[in-house]
Amino acid sequence: MENSNENKVLEMLRQYKYVKASITYLEETIIDISEAGLGISYSNDVISKTNKINSTVEIAVIKIDKQDINQKIKSMKNTILSIDAALAALSEVERIIIINRFIEKKHYYEFIHTVFMCERTAKRIKKQALKKMVIIVFGK
Repeated sequence: MENSNENKVLEMLRQYKYVKASITYLEETIIDISEAGLGISYSNDVISKTNKINSTVEIAVIKIDKQDINQKIKSMKNTILSIDAALAALSEVERIIIINRFIEKKHYYEFIHTVFMCERTAKRIKKQALKKMVIIVFGK
């Protein structure tokens, strides 16, 4: 069970930058939906003089799409918040190792000189830090 949660934390760390970028994209999508009516191109078809959608079905679909997107954003923000909280609870050295190894996707030799240790020690500290993060993220 612990190994499964550790793998989940590792995946969350690896996807951290992508999730943040996705949140930004989805927030922009919601704005686009609100302003442009689902991004429909009106260059060929004229719906009305103002190009507004007046159908209750179309309005309901837009509302459902916004709700789905908002739910995805909320879930992703919760993931980011839990990782940020777990990182904040780590020591400075642990945080440097975790961020460089998993979020920045660097090899140990690229950053261990900044924490003045050998690769073996950095790997040991990484394991300890991941165990701490599992406890913070999953409460176990």
